[in-house]
Amino acid sequence: KLCAERMRSAIVRNNLNEKHVGVNISSDSSDFGWGGSIVPPGMSPLEVRDYWSSDTRSLPIVVKEALAFVYTLQAGKTLVTNARVDAHTDKMAFLQSWEKKGGKNVQLNDALKKLHQTAFELNAVISLKYVPSSANPADPPSRVLSDLDCMLSRKAW
Repeated sequence: KLCAERMRSAIVRNNLNEKHVGVNISSDSSDFGWGGSIVPPGMSPLEVRDYWSSDTRSLPIVVKEALAFVYTLQAGKTLVTNARVDAHTDKMAFLQSWEKKGGKNVQLNDALKKLHQTAFELNAVISLKYVPSSANPADPPSRVLSDLDCMLSRKAW
């Protein structure tokens, strides 16, 4: 009886200390780069972005969408660790493959494995939902070019 009472007490104590934090994430990709928006509760949105490597640039857009989400999670790892992640994508093919836990595209399946592994490492629960491209906060960061990325053509000189 004493053992059962201690167990009940420990369960109550642990449940009272447990926190569920919800974080909103959106990601998007373009031909040359990816972008993401991370919105933790009570904080300003954090935008992250980078360019695709030369070997990633040639991948199908649906694979890039999945990788963009992986990279967004990794960039915001301190904000999404131990969190419930409400994620948004504007690519139905990515969403459907996520829900079915894979598809016919081997490269997409590899990207989904990376996504599952990243979620596992961060102890994050991901709920992926569709959002129209016009309402996706990660759309602009995925299309940004910096001044350092621009150069004049040889013809102009």
